[in-house]
Amino acid sequence: MAEAENMLREGREPAGVFAELAVRTGDGPSAVTAVCLALGLPPSEVEARLDGEAGEFVRLFSAGEEDVCGEVLETSGVFDVPRTLDERGTETRRLLGVAVAAAGPLGSGYAFRLSRRFVRGELTGAFLLLVRVGPRVGSSRAAAFWTALSVAGAHLLSGPGEEDPEVERALGECRRRLAGHPDAADRP
Repeated sequence: MAEAENMLREGREPAGVFAELAVRTGDGPSAVTAVCLALGLPPSEVEARLDGEAGEFVRLFSAGEEDVCGEVLETSGVFDVPRTLDERGTETRRLLGVAVAAAGPLGSGYAFRLSRRFVRGELTGAFLLLVRVGPRVGSSRAAAFWTALSVAGAHLLSGPGEEDPEVERALGECRRRLAGHPDAADRP
């Protein structure tokens, strides 16, 4: 684990650290464990991740596929570290959840990306993704969606020194969409 910690401290990505350790040791599950523990995940969480599909995948990869295996593990969220949110972040996360519920069915790729962003506390990324995706036509509560995103965007910008032109533009889009919606009274 100390070796994984050193590589991560040097700025290496978890997938690359996994690949290097897996090449060196020939033991994929141990390499996953070392990286996850070095990232600060509790042993019980690491064990749970290895007991699932990720563990099965790691056991099936062959020598020479370590880089690809590391990328798949990274993409599937195996190395994601849950982030604890402060009060403002928790409320922003709640509002984004209201928007997701009002959006109607999201494609699995979008839902997975949102899920990973929520786990990692990447609320700005989740907000921007939801603004880009928008509510599903015919199966959503669009006014509630745009209302929740308008309030969430304002929360993202409300902290000290929180200026983000991309969030400001997206918030303006949310407000324009909400203002033009016939059911604008449909609040979350």
